[in-house]
Amino acid sequence: MYTGAPWWSFWPLAAWGVVFAVHFLVHKSRTVDESWIEERTADLHSKSYDAGHIDRIVADQRGNAADRETK
Repeated sequence: MYTGAPWWSFWPLAAWGVVFAVHFLVHKSRTVDESWIEERTADLHSKSYDAGHIDRIVADQRGNAADRETK
């Protein structure tokens, strides 16, 4: 491509890029489970600059869920 040759080399690279992206997405969707979600959530929570705000939101949501269950 860089030598001025025809663009024939672009199409095989583009096709392999699409195949690789699909493979990655399928693999990632099959390996995500509840434990991964919990680990990722805890990691993001620990890196949060405003964890107190997040804790208040979670507490409010738990309170709202409890209110809905009693109704």
